[in-house]
Amino acid sequence: MFSRAEVFPEDFRFWTTSFAESHGICDKDQMPDDPLDLWADVDDAINDLEITLDQRVDHSFFKLLNGAASPLAVLTGCERMALWGLAA
Repeated sequence: MFSRAEVFPEDFRFWTTSFAESHGICDKDQMPDDPLDLWADVDDAINDLEITLDQRVDHSFFKLLNGAASPLAVLTGCERMALWGLAA
């Protein structure tokens, strides 16, 4: 739809950068040129979570939240979807 209207991801750069910064997806001036590169964060979070799960004997929800808060925040956040949708 956007390409038919000759609207491109770069046209939204002002918004995607501000959105990513305000939602904690990236630090100021650290937004990747291609929002699809944010998949790397998801891949890293999956790997971190797997390591955490492999190291834990007690898989209580409480201990999971305390031991894997960072990767869980990445994996449960939906903010990246808006950026990926504009990049596709």
